[in-house]
Amino acid sequence: MSGTGRIPHPAWPAADGILDRGLGRNYLPDLAELDQRGAIIVGHWTEARLDAVGLGIPLEGAALANVLARFPELLAEIRREGLRVAEIARAVDPARQRRGIGTLLGRAVLAGAAAAGFDLVLGLAWRRPDGNVPAIGSLLKLGFEPLGDAGPIYRADCDAAVFACPRRGADGCHCTADLLVWRQDASKETA
Repeated sequence: MSGTGRIPHPAWPAADGILDRGLGRNYLPDLAELDQRGAIIVGHWTEARLDAVGLGIPLEGAALANVLARFPELLAEIRREGLRVAEIARAVDPARQRRGIGTLLGRAVLAGAAAAGFDLVLGLAWRRPDGNVPAIGSLLKLGFEPLGDAGPIYRADCDAAVFACPRRGADGCHCTADLLVWRQDASKETA
């Protein structure tokens, strides 16, 4: 079996492992908790082996305010209009990267977000200390629009070891993120 689709429950431990290796141990709650919160959970298989995970994680309250701390106008719009917001997260096995799998997962997450009634999906493109921003090209291909520098939004959690970032240096967290947004209404106009 090869392809992209919803990850069945028996494969969740493998999916959690891919997420921990790609994004950092404990960066996200486990899939059972995310599923209870209404997350979109998709995976990609190559020859029956799960090699990538994509998520659309509902954002609200303090978590949403944290991600949008540098974008008060967007936060005000979301609150004023009652928009539903999710954050996209993807992790691909390093041996399978640069093959379009992250983009395939992104399409599946956005389709799931649209079907679930999310109005906006936020994407964080992490800027590594060397200046590399690996995810930005894929997010732009998916129709995300850049909003700007979101800053070091998870630095306090990383430095406090709430999660184990795979790129955290000996002297702490130095990554910032560019924030991008995908709008459900804009995707309908271009479809």
